[in-house]
Amino acid sequence: MSGMHDGHRDRVRDTFLQTGMDAMPSHNVLEMLLFYSVPRKDTNELAHELIDRFGSIDKVFDADYEQLINVPGVTKNTAVLLKMVPQLARYYMVYKTHHGEELSSVEKVGKYFVPLFVGETCEVLYVVFLDNKLQVVSCKKLASGTQDSVDLQIDRIIREAANSKAKRVIIAHNHPDGNPNPSSEDISLTIRLKKSLQLIDKELVDHIVVGDND
Repeated sequence: MSGMHDGHRDRVRDTFLQTGMDAMPSHNVLEMLLFYSVPRKDTNELAHELIDRFGSIDKVFDADYEQLINVPGVTKNTAVLLKMVPQLARYYMVYKTHHGEELSSVEKVGKYFVPLFVGETCEVLYVVFLDNKLQVVSCKKLASGTQDSVDLQIDRIIREAANSKAKRVIIAHNHPDGNPNPSSEDISLTIRLKKSLQLIDKELVDHIVVGDND
């Protein structure tokens, strides 16, 4: 029985290596991922069960650990592996992109920031510092899942800006409910931050709000 599964796993891996993940159905992608936490069982059935239960592969990855562990056949190792996927994707994009990248247009700014929020289910705030050519000097996550006041958020950004030689700043945060429209608090933060940065000879270039990661 294990030999049969081994042969199937080899075929799935070969398909991935030859055609890439884009050519694979979502249940095969999930099935292949599960190879690495379920060593000797057929993972195709479990992949179908997870997608049927949560609705789609992205919702499997977004499910809470407790929800995952309650699915028959999902071990602690499997639940942790599934929870790692969106965070690994975001971690990869943060490190792949960006130092020296020029953010000189709306399109470039959007392409830069959207991947940083992949898989985030709570509100997150990033600050990016730019040189005079609008090239990225550094990018830092300042807050995650916080209900901090506008004053506290501004204080954090100002401290980071004061310690940076970069003269220009872009901040970005997400709305987990998917609505990309700025709230009244977002607008207040933008106005007050712009004035505060001017006092230390820095410029707020933009404040980006990301909705459904698009």
